[in-house]
Formats: sequence, C-alpha cells, structure tokens
Amino acid sequence: MGFYWKDGKDQLLARSGDLPPPNTMPEPTSTGNPWTNFTMALREPTLLDGPLDLARFFITSLTFMRTMKKVDMLVDDVKVFEVNKRIKGQERVNKRGLRPTSANGMMTVTGVDATGMIMEAKVMQWLAGE
Repeated sequence: MGFYWKDGKDQLLARSGDLPPPNTMPEPTSTGNPWTNFTMALREPTLLDGPLDLARFFITSLTFMRTMKKVDMLVDDVKVFEVNKRIKGQERVNKRGLRPTSANGMMTVTGVDATGMIMEAKVMQWLAGE
C-alpha cells in the first residue's frame, strides 16, 4: 500500500497494488509471513517533532490490535523505539449489572472477556529526551 498527497495539498490518500514476486519479498517472520513496512515520504523535509508522542500512539494502538505483537520505529534506518506485546491470558467477566440488550434491541451482549497483556517498550535515550 502506498500513501501520497493529492495534488501536493493536505489530503492524504492511499493506493494499493499487487505484491512483488515471491523471490523479491522480504524475509518471512517467525510465523512465516513477510514483514509489513509502511514508508511515507514527507511533503517537505522537516524535523521530527514529538517523536515520543508518536511512540505513545504506537503503544496505544498496539493494545487494540489482535494479531500485531511488535512495532519498531526507525528514523533514518536507526531503531529509536520498539514495543512488544505479550498476551497474559483471557477470562470470562461476570456481566452482572450489565444490561445485555440495547434500548431498541438492536444489539445484544452474549459475553464479555478480559484479556491481560504485558507491554514492554525500549526507547532510545535521544527519543526520551534525557
């Protein structure tokens, strides 16, 4: 998937295409799938403002993703941040006190599960500002 600025203005669009032939794909991960990389050219060169805010965004986003377990952030091919997620277990939550059906009956909750997770982040000293 590629990202581009429409007419050089403020609208960011995405374009999808076909994968390259298998012999040109990156090395597969431990699950056998190739790495997913996102690269987006800036409209104009700029300093990286708020890199720690971007790292926080990745951590928060990772907590809601089901299959993604790790994010690395590289700046000019230098790893400045990585976060790893480990699932700690899942358990059924008692839904006592929860109204299981919405007011119009459009939605019904049949069960609630809680999933524990451990997030581990490694941050380059430069990124942390120390």
